[in-house]
Amino acid sequence: EKYPDKVHTAGVPKKKPKVFEIIDRGSKLLGQQPTVSVRGKEFQICEKSLFIFSLHGPIRPKVLAFVGWAWFDRFILFLIALNSIGLAVYEHRSDENQGFNGFYNNVLDVWLTVLFTLECILKVIAWGFI
Repeated sequence: EKYPDKVHTAGVPKKKPKVFEIIDRGSKLLGQQPTVSVRGKEFQICEKSLFIFSLHGPIRPKVLAFVGWAWFDRFILFLIALNSIGLAVYEHRSDENQGFNGFYNNVLDVWLTVLFTLECILKVIAWGFI
């Protein structure tokens, strides 16, 4: 084998991308937003989310890293599929509190609403509201 697995073809060792890194701070005078790298992907985002959570604070970089994690997206897609299947199986002409309808209305729907609301809050903290 000409090249080992962990070496780039140019001879430079491959580096694992940082979880979170501020690449460019932007300029308020020129109206430029900061550029950040989250797990190797670059984004331009606002300096402060909700006028509270700064890019330099302890909370927002961790939330950005969590929201940018591939398994976070996979989990949300699983919840969307679960919700879609639940809505497809739901019997609209049956009693709301019997059988699967009772489970969906009293358990599954409540938990899905909580998890989707948590996802929304985390993404607003991470990426900003607008």
